[in-house]
Amino acid sequence: MKKIKLIKPLLLLFAVFTFSMCDETGDIQFEVKNSFETTATVAGLEGQSTFTIDSTADISDLLDNATTFVDANIESVILQLEDYSGSDFAGNISIAVGPVPFLNQSVSLSSTPTDPIIIPENAARILYIISSGSFPFTITGSTTNPIEDNNFKIKMTFKIKAIVE
Repeated sequence: MKKIKLIKPLLLLFAVFTFSMCDETGDIQFEVKNSFETTATVAGLEGQSTFTIDSTADISDLLDNATTFVDANIESVILQLEDYSGSDFAGNISIAVGPVPFLNQSVSLSSTPTDPIIIPENAARILYIISSGSFPFTITGSTTNPIEDNNFKIKMTFKIKAIVE
């Protein structure tokens, strides 16, 4: 019984000491993971085997719930063809966000989403881009077979990890 009476004050003293060491002046930061989808329209490229598409995605929804982004990275991207009437195609796809290239990989595109393509952390920093609420990107590709449709879309699902205050 005396042992329990001694442990309670020691535990209380330890807790008070531990919490008194906390910094109360800084902002609270937390990690947020979210995904957003965007599509890039591919038009007038039937019979071609190379393409470049410039587009911008509206990501203001990501900014609505955070006052300040401290860091932001693209973790992965999933690619999928929409409204494509030809055969699936394979080739090399490069994606750049703003001026920064973050993906250059051989992929096979179809109406079925690809497995998530992991983006190396050193290539995925996008903090300076997302503060504007828009997400400019460029897709460049070369296919092994010519493109068989004149009007289709490439759907991209980006997974973003951010630290916000």
